[in-house]
Amino acid sequence: MKISTMVQTPLFVLIILSRKFKLKKFALHFTFLFVPKKKSKIDSALYLSSISKDPDKSCICNNTIESVYDLQIIVPVYNVENYIEECMDSIVSQKSQYSFIITVVNDGSPDHSRHKLKKYESIPNGKIIDQENKGLSGARNTALKHIQGNYVMFVDSDDKLADGAIEKLMRKAIEWNADIVEGGYYNYSFNSKITGICKHPNKQHLKNLRGFPWGKVIKSTLMERIHFPEGYWFEDTVMFLIIFDLTSNMASISDIVYYYRQNNNGITVTSRRNPKALDTYYITKRLLVDRELLKLPPSQELYERFLEQCKINFNRTLKLPNKYVSYAIFEETAKLKRKYFKDFTSQNSEQLEKALEQNDFRTYLSAMI
Repeated sequence: MKISTMVQTPLFVLIILSRKFKLKKFALHFTFLFVPKKKSKIDSALYLSSISKDPDKSCICNNTIESVYDLQIIVPVYNVENYIEECMDSIVSQKSQYSFIITVVNDGSPDHSRHKLKKYESIPNGKIIDQENKGLSGARNTALKHIQGNYVMFVDSDDKLADGAIEKLMRKAIEWNADIVEGGYYNYSFNSKITGICKHPNKQHLKNLRGFPWGKVIKSTLMERIHFPEGYWFEDTVMFLIIFDLTSNMASISDIVYYYRQNNNGITVTSRRNPKALDTYYITKRLLVDRELLKLPPSQELYERFLEQCKINFNRTLKLPNKYVSYAIFEETAKLKRKYFKDFTSQNSEQLEKALEQNDFRTYLSAMI
């Protein structure tokens, strides 16, 4: 069967049905109708580039650190006029023995967000920066250029902090001399109804945390040479693939410290049929390049994270209507495996590992289902 007969949409439908009804063997039988038996003659990298260009922007930078405060809280703001006051009030009202400054970056918001920020211009531990729109990474990076805290914290402007969040996170960060401390969080809807909860144990010396930057305090020295790569969606991947490997002591606490608002218009939801969803693969590739530039050696933990990221990349791009996308990403991902993790053996994702090593797309699909 030639690759020209494989279409992305039926592939997506079959895989979703297999997951929903747990009919793996049935789904695989039909998915194979859309799977090329032989290696494609199409250049996968060029094909992906024809759908969406690779931003190819590094996460490596040079930020300055002048630790005047114990903590710097960074709030990027864009089109959140209905939520920014709730977010800011949850930060301003924090009571803690630890000093903190709030750096708000208005990223060219065209709505009334900037007007609503006026009431916070006079707070003694606040600073508002206005800039033309640079995206979420660009807004966070503006604040990171001149870091003023021993630790930094990121708060998305439609979310909010729980009472006592700063005190609880910072107390453990100081007590344990931790590089990163992560707390639990609530998922809540736009009508402020709590829809879920994620709690952690009190634990030190963790090798992995959740890959998002919010809900944590992060030692500012980790951000001295690292910022969020600009021009990409899924810029938070830098936490998962680079920042975690710069640490010697990550920790979690059982306290709820954050309210994460589920956004039906966010990238996680809206990206699924957008060609720019390919950024999930592009940023994975770019961060592996940056690791070499930073002289960060590969590790078993990183390899397992890479394979987990492969699964995330597959799911984020599965709904794209273009032909061959999943196959092209598979071919390019197999090249990354051979280049960066040739001598590693997975302890958790053996089937996916086998597929990448043997360039076997059918086994790859089986691992994803």
